[in-house]
Amino acid sequence: MEEEKIYYTKIIFECMGIRNNWTILLNVVSKEAAFESLKWIGGKEKVVETVSVKLIDEDITELLPYINALDFEPYRYVDDSKEWFCYDAPVLKFVGITNSYLPLYQHYIYFNDNRKDKRPYEKLYSYVIKKYFSFLIGKYF
Repeated sequence: MEEEKIYYTKIIFECMGIRNNWTILLNVVSKEAAFESLKWIGGKEKVVETVSVKLIDEDITELLPYINALDFEPYRYVDDSKEWFCYDAPVLKFVGITNSYLPLYQHYIYFNDNRKDKRPYEKLYSYVIKKYFSFLIGKYF
């Protein structure tokens, strides 16, 4: 019997920093990945950079192992914040939405290089950054 798979159809990574905020949105149904950076300028938040990437069928196929929502469920109520050692860094949040019975999944990401098993949201984040937004590494990530 094949293992059940429920895939996220929308994924959001949201970074909330002191001077700069950014969001990554993956829409699997419309086959699009988008990045938007916001910055506080003159007391108002303004869009300073946007990047949109159209995904092809091959991209979606490569993405599927990273977005099986059932892989994320064991971590739904796990508090990773106790493992985090840098409290003044920007806050990164993962949001996953399916077209199924599973409720919206939100999780704050606390990276820990000493942890042997990487969480599914960490693996997905690393994959998305390297695959679609590598040219922004060093500027935002």
